[in-house]
Amino acid sequence: KEGLSKRPDDIERLRGITLPMISYRELLHATSNFSDANFLGSGSFGTVYKGILADGITAAVK
Repeated sequence: KEGLSKRPDDIERLRGITLPMISYRELLHATSNFSDANFLGSGSFGTVYKGILADGITAAVK
């Protein structure tokens, strides 16, 4: 099974990583107001849309 284990060396690699704060307004813009054209799929944890952020990065938005 792949994924992040709880071994100390795996956790240590995550230290110092920061994630950007993205406002709801930015998500609306990135997904064209959660347009059906950007719909990727849905499951038991919600719907996922394709979004293109202001810096050009493509992201899955949930």
